[in-house]
Amino acid sequence: KFNTDLQDPSIWERYAVEVKNHFEALDLETQHVESGKKMKICLVESAEKTIERVKRCKRKPWISDEVLLLAEKKAKLRKKRHVSEELYEEYKRLKREVQRKCRRDKEEWIAEQCKELEEAHQKGNTWKLFQKLRSLSKKPRMNQSSIKDANGLVLTETQDTKEYLINLFKKLVGKQVTEALTLDKEELEPEPIIREVQNVIVQLKCRKAPGVDEIPAELLKASGEFGVSMFHQLCCRIWKSVQWPEEWFLKGGDSTDCNNYRTISLISHASKVLLTIIVNCLKNKIVWELPESQAGSQAGRGTRDMLVNLQLLIEKILDVNSEGIVIFIDYTKAFDSASHPQLFSVLITMGFPKHLVALLQSMYSKQQACVCWNNERSDWFPIEKRVRQGCIASPGPFNIYSEQIVREAEVEQTGVVIFATQMDSDVAETQQKLDRVADASARRCIQINAKNPKDMLIAKAQREIVIRARQEWIEQVESFRYPSSQKTNNGDCTKEINSRIAMAKAKTQELDPIWKDFHISKRTKIYLLKSTVWSVLLYGVESWILKVVHERRIRSTEMSWLRGILRVSRLQKIKNEVIRKQLGQEITLLQKIQERRLQRFGHISRMDPERIPHMAIHTKVQGMKNRGRPRIHWIDTVKNDIQQKGLKMNKAVKLVQDRKFGRILLTSGLASIQETTYRL
Repeated sequence: KFNTDLQDPSIWERYAVEVKNHFEALDLETQHVESGKKMKICLVESAEKTIERVKRCKRKPWISDEVLLLAEKKAKLRKKRHVSEELYEEYKRLKREVQRKCRRDKEEWIAEQCKELEEAHQKGNTWKLFQKLRSLSKKPRMNQSSIKDANGLVLTETQDTKEYLINLFKKLVGKQVTEALTLDKEELEPEPIIREVQNVIVQLKCRKAPGVDEIPAELLKASGEFGVSMFHQLCCRIWKSVQWPEEWFLKGGDSTDCNNYRTISLISHASKVLLTIIVNCLKNKIVWELPESQAGSQAGRGTRDMLVNLQLLIEKILDVNSEGIVIFIDYTKAFDSASHPQLFSVLITMGFPKHLVALLQSMYSKQQACVCWNNERSDWFPIEKRVRQGCIASPGPFNIYSEQIVREAEVEQTGVVIFATQMDSDVAETQQKLDRVADASARRCIQINAKNPKDMLIAKAQREIVIRARQEWIEQVESFRYPSSQKTNNGDCTKEINSRIAMAKAKTQELDPIWKDFHISKRTKIYLLKSTVWSVLLYGVESWILKVVHERRIRSTEMSWLRGILRVSRLQKIKNEVIRKQLGQEITLLQKIQERRLQRFGHISRMDPERIPHMAIHTKVQGMKNRGRPRIHWIDTVKNDIQQKGLKMNKAVKLVQDRKFGRILLTSGLASIQETTYRL
């Protein structure tokens, strides 16, 4: 690949001049297929003349040439080591010397990497900083050497393995006949303007793997106004003809169980320009069609909302001594099973512009894939089923596809429906709804995975419930990780908190060379601690209900990390306040959790009353409360946080309607709000 991580602007200027020269001699008045090839040749040849390609480095970057020469001598002597005692002693000496110098080279390499990491942080180069961080903490990756076939037999020969994988994936993306859409003049959408193409090229993410055309996003951005003009002409030709260049077609490549494999897509960056324009045209219609309960790939809705919603629902059900049944549904290779004819039929039925659907259909109709095994590629074969994984145009249409399944299942809104999760209180009614969802999914060529679905009974008095999916009994669980957060049937957050602390500690151990190195400043270590370790622990904290024992453990864990940065033992009996002062740490981890919780409260308070998070807080569940002290609820922890800021609940709700005052409330409290109001 090309070395696009260049700091010399003169190289990019020479590249832009080469693109201009090629563009002036380019004839784009040919067919769109030839235009795509000419555009690729223009960019690649311009890059070949001005930009070097990246040279592959050694497997172990710290091994010096001196060590390699010694290793060769040791390897030659190894065959003769039993000839005489002198040769055996010489072999052992060389072996010790190779090991010693390898350790020395590795220590020097780590020190050099840490210095570069520190320099990157001082210059604000976050990409290089985390790249060095990954190189220092990367786990060894084991290459898969064998797999099992359908009968459980291990395949060791490369050719047998490739043939089996080809047959497997051909079956997965089985051939289906898709009729091309015919367009009338009245159904044509307006062509994209040059400003749209320019904005999309500017927004392309850098340092991403290129597709089979080997054109990275950096080359597109550096092509200048002539490159933008070339892309605009090509996009307009594709828009009119509804035919994509072959260079832009999807090329998908793929433990021993093949069912655990997933197809991945290396998509051409050039095709992302037109795909982004198509997605922007479809966006408003997709948002209109999707319900409030669909949070996947939707702006303003996310997993944190779903976690808070589920926590609030569990609390309300238990508070009135009621019952609720939660079904966690999992589809078998949902993206790979989506039927192309049915997908495009659903889009047309829901009223999406026929021209845009025809563009997507044309792109999918000629896509191909191959199997990559031990750096060897198989022959290319066509794909007539599946939604492209990794494509920016996939989430929206697939959400529409899944929404059509829910509509056909006719799941009434008697309970609370969340995507991939259904809550109800009656076993028979829940079974009927699940059967309707399974039947509707099967009609759309998607099957429910009978092994992965779980059901969870939310009730104080637990009992066994029997629910089946595809005639298979669904396992009843007390807790479930949804999504990436442990939720229990009693609303307790202890399991999730312990799990998050353990995951954060594991991340800390991965970065042990960083904490021990004296070439990295304390300031950089604190930055890495917050960006890599704290981020793991803080996922989903908005829905936590912290007890005193939880706060103690979180505080203890945080201090152990800070002491590790200073290389200070607890036996030295240095106070926590002194440790924080030395590191300049004023905000604690518990204060950060409180800030995240109040942010979520302010976000929910500003929502429309018809939004699910807002309804989950204010909706009451029918039933009688138990005698005795009530449980601590999520809203109780929020009230406690607000009281610590010197406010009452009704006053805080009014203040957070303004984002500015809400932000001040989170950081400083009532005194700062009054001071800001006085200044205004």
